[in-house]
This record gives sequence, C-alpha cells and structure tokens, in this order.
Amino acid sequence: MKPYLSLLILVLVSMFSPAQTYQLRPGLEYENHHFDPFPSQTENFGASQTFPKSNQNVVSFEDEISIITVGGSANAYSYGWGGGQRSIINVDNELGIIANLHRMGGPFDPGPSLSSGDLGFDLSLSNGQSWQQSLEFYIADTYIPGVYCGPIDVARYPSSAVFNPAGNTNREDAYLAYFAPIMDCSNDIPWGGYAWGRVRLGDVSDSTKHLLSSDTAAGFFQYVPDGFTAHTASGFWAVDYNYNLFSNIWLEELIINHGVWNEETLDFNLQQFLLACPTEFSAFIPPCSRIEFSPDGQTGYIVVLSDNGVVEISTGHSFYPVLYRTEDAGQTWSEPVPVALAGESGIGAVQQFLSDEELSEIFSFNVPPRNEIRFTTAFDFDLSVDNFGNPHLALVVGLSGPEDYSIITETSASTGNKYLAAFLLSSMNKGEEDSWIGYELGRLKSFRGFFDEDGFYEDNRIQIARSRDADKMFVAWNDTEPDAADENIQPDIHARGIDIINHTLTINKAGQPMPDNVTGTSPANDSAYCFAMGNYVLDNGSGIYAPVFIYQDFEHSFGPVVYKHVSGFNYIDTDFQVVSVNENLTNQSGNLSGWKIFPNPAKHQTTIDFSSLESCTANIFIYNFFGEQVLKISYLSCQAGTNSVVLDLSILKPGIYFCAVEAAGNIKKEKLAISNH
Repeated sequence: MKPYLSLLILVLVSMFSPAQTYQLRPGLEYENHHFDPFPSQTENFGASQTFPKSNQNVVSFEDEISIITVGGSANAYSYGWGGGQRSIINVDNELGIIANLHRMGGPFDPGPSLSSGDLGFDLSLSNGQSWQQSLEFYIADTYIPGVYCGPIDVARYPSSAVFNPAGNTNREDAYLAYFAPIMDCSNDIPWGGYAWGRVRLGDVSDSTKHLLSSDTAAGFFQYVPDGFTAHTASGFWAVDYNYNLFSNIWLEELIINHGVWNEETLDFNLQQFLLACPTEFSAFIPPCSRIEFSPDGQTGYIVVLSDNGVVEISTGHSFYPVLYRTEDAGQTWSEPVPVALAGESGIGAVQQFLSDEELSEIFSFNVPPRNEIRFTTAFDFDLSVDNFGNPHLALVVGLSGPEDYSIITETSASTGNKYLAAFLLSSMNKGEEDSWIGYELGRLKSFRGFFDEDGFYEDNRIQIARSRDADKMFVAWNDTEPDAADENIQPDIHARGIDIINHTLTINKAGQPMPDNVTGTSPANDSAYCFAMGNYVLDNGSGIYAPVFIYQDFEHSFGPVVYKHVSGFNYIDTDFQVVSVNENLTNQSGNLSGWKIFPNPAKHQTTIDFSSLESCTANIFIYNFFGEQVLKISYLSCQAGTNSVVLDLSILKPGIYFCAVEAAGNIKKEKLAISNH
C-alpha cells in the first residue's frame, strides 16, 4: 500500500472514530482529583477568608430542629479538607451512645496542654439532647511548638469507632477505638507514624496510647489512613495507602491495620498486612477508601475509588468503586472486584440520570449511546453493609471531564442542575459484578468550594448511615444553592432515606419526591460547614429514624471551631413513598387515564399513549427485571388531553421490563416485553 494512501485511511478512520465523533463541548467546567502528598503540616496559613453566613438569626425550625453546641477544636482539620470525612461520629443504639471524635485545642479544651495534636471526644448518653464536651484522652507529650518532624506524637486526621467487648452491657465499660497518623517523618516529611489505642467511655483517664513508625525495610510506607471501623467480632480495622514519600511512588498496595482485642490486657494488639491494589495511574493514590462490616461482623468490604484497568471504557479516564470482600470476619479477603458505572456492564440508573436535552448540551456533535458515555465517581464516598451482607455505596456520579480522572461540574442550561447526582449503589449479591442497582437520590446545585486562598476546600462530603436493623440506608451530602454562592461555600445538609427491602425512597417534609434540605430553615442555614454523619441513625425500633449530623461553625479554617449537632430531624416509616423498583409500583390513576403501550411486545421502539386532565410535566421510567432503572425520560411537557411518546428501545436487551409514567403526582405502570424478532 502506498504511503499516502495509508495516511489517508488513517485520517479518515480518526475522523469517523467514536473518540472523534463524540466530543465534549469545549469550555465545560470540570474539577480534578486534588492530590497533595504533603498535606499542611502547620495548618497556619496566615491570611484567612471569613466565610459568609446568612440567616444566622433564624428562629423558626422545620420539624423543631435545634442546633446544639457539643465541643470544639483548634482548627477545621478534624472534619475537613478535601473529603476529610473519616469515621468520626459513632452511634451505638444498643448502648445509647453518640461519640464525636476530634482534635483538641479551641474553646473547650480543659488543658493544661492546648495542642491541636491532642485528641478528645464529645459524648452524649441522651440521643444527642445533652453532651459532655471535649473529653481529652490523648496528649501529644513529645510535641515541640514549631517543630513538625521527628520523634513527635502530634495527631492529625483521626478516626474512631465504638468498640463494645463481647458480653458487655454497661456502656461505661465500652471503648472508643482510635487511629491517627502522626508526623514522625519515618516516611519522609512529615508522615510515617501512627498513633492508636482505646479509651474507656466511663473514664477517659483509662486510655492507651501506642505509636508505630513506618517499617520501610519491610516495605511498609505508612501515610494517612481514611478507612476505619470496629466490630466486636474482629476488633478495629484501618485502611491506608502504601505510599513511598521518599521516592514519591504509589506502590499499588493498601496497608491493612487490624487491631485484635486482647481480653487480658483490655487493649488491642496491632497486626499489619499488605493488600494488592493495582491501578492504571501511578502519579497519585486512590482518592478515597472505606471499610465496613455487616451487623453480625462476618461479611465486610474494603472499597476504594480507583481504576484497576478492568472496565474497558473507563480505563485511563475515570474512577469507579473497586471492592474486596471477606466472609470470615476479615481472616481472608477476595481479589478486587470492579463496580462498573459505564459501558455494557454499567449501572442503568447511572447511565440514565441525565436527560437527552442535557446530553445534547454536553456533546458538541452526535450524542453517543448512553452505554458509550464515560461516567465517573467524584472523589469521595461512603460505605455501609446490610444484614444480608450486601454492600451499599453513597457517592456522587457525573461524566468524565476532558482531563483523565476529572469530572464535569458545569451547570445545565435546561435544568439548572449540575450534571451530577447523589446516588446510592446497592448490590443484590454481595458485590458481585452485574448485581448492582442504582437509586438516584437528588441532583446537585454545586460541587466544590474553596474556603481560603491557601487551599482549604471541600466537595459534597457524601455519607451514609444505616438503621438499627440495617434494612434502611440514609444518605446525606453538602450542597449550596446558587442564590447563596457560586461555589459550595455556603452549604446546607441534604438527606434522603432508602428502604432497601421495599425499594422505596423518602419524600421530603413538603411531600415532594425529593431530598430534604435539613438545615435550610435552621440557624445553620447556608453554613453547615464540613458536616459529618454518624454510622447509624438513632433508632429505638419505633419506626422513627434520626440521622446524627454534626457540622463545624468557624470563621476560617485555621482558627478555632465549634461543633454543632443538628437535633430534631428524623424520618418515619410513612415517609418512604417514592417507588424506585417497579415491581412495587402501585397504580395511582388520578389525572392520568387512557394508558396504552403499543406494540407490546416491542422490538426497536414502542409508543405510550396516555391522557391527562391538565397540563403537566411527565417522567417516564423503564426498569429491568431486577428493579434497576435502565431508561428515563424527564421533563416532558404534556398537554391536557391525549399525549403520545415514542420510546427508542434499541439500547435495551430482549427481556421483561416494567414501564411507568409519573405525571401530576400520579403513576401508571405496566409490563413491557422486548423481543429480538
């Protein structure tokens, strides 16, 4: 073949290849995963930004919400900084405990040391109505002011979990297990060390403190852990990244720290091992990891946001969850299992949450089929596990941006939302591939907010809690309304509940099928900064579920903070009304009539006819046999009288589906068969 002919063919192929045809519109806003291997050592930035606060004198509370001061700290870094929400707030319904771990200093530090490297916790034994503030148990006694490297034990970014020894029924004899990185420079400046131990809830003087430096000769380069949990059956677990700061190399391994309870010493013995975590990227560690166990402590998961090269459409471009499973209380762990968002094996609800009009705004020319669009997670998430041993992931989902591992954060001209949504992804079979369904919980108005010029920022901080019986999940996140600020610096807490048995979602307090703005009518309006959520909701078995939210009230990130508990917000069983899986859909005729699908069975397309007594906006949903939403058409303008909508079914495989039309507050549904002939 002549050289010029080969060149011509190459040019033609490149012109008409999918990568060229499906181009993102130039100029879309996007954000990257911000990885700084050397987080702030001194946390003394000098110049500060005073955060805007609005409606601070509001006195009318929706659902009698009140704001209770529970403690304080020297700065914002216990809760904050780029997805810092670790295991911070611990709820134990059996013992009636809420514990809020944080670093010390600030307005409630009892002294004599006032170091932000000390640790303490706030404790409520009354479901959050009253608190013991800043109970200090860890003193950084080798701290030298102004020195941030060497044989020092100042704690940073702590995690904790309530640990109740087997057979104990006295809450004063339960413990808080804790884990924190320290800056001993055993893995280069400033990181490498761990501080860990336990404190008895009934007597903070009864505490232990252990320090461990990196054993680099054995291949352990300790960094900053972010996954943490504890269970009576197995002790505590902390997940870290094996990151060689000397060479600035991510070693593609997780450091698993396992604290085994010793009945004789009433303390933990620490064991460590490495877990292979292969990734397509080498310039940075995975942006987030979590670990959690089922209520019986036997089935557990380690999950990282990553790209392990298994999901072809995402390889080299997008983050997705990758999980490891144990079914023997952590004695053995599975190989990594990817949770594909995009592609042929992706999650239908994720691939359908954007409307056709929104997709036309994103792509310059042809809009690709939805299973050819690269979807990605944002950069933090949370994990819970139900009574059946199934994992549930709370995360923000969007489209991959123009740079690898970025996410599009543009606002849609047609909907006013970001091209982002909060999701709960739930496995129906212990995390195995093709076992995942998605619940779209709410669209976002904002994403990232920078709180000072030196880099203190937060994204949506999405988190999850489970009910006492682990049959319901509750997801919450920070979001800022556009009329309050252009970025996510004046956030409110938004929340929604999911019944994972009946596949229903909560309505909000106004009766709408939307998330609740928990703090929107409270003194925390537009200022629920860097909130954290308890791992369980308060649940006494009466059908009332109260998520535990605590946020930071502060003027600037390196100044003193006060922790505020949002009290009085709850869900009840009758709030779970929005049907997500359609075998449970109930026909509510109301203003809808004349319902008809034809042809049915269908092959490539079908038509839905329905009549409405008034003009309205309609949504059409199609669910597969497993109850997973696989097609959604939103914001259809319907007239009074007969309406016809043609559905393109070409992207769906043959099988039995369920179709639903939601309009004017009413639902009509019917089975739909798709054939291949």
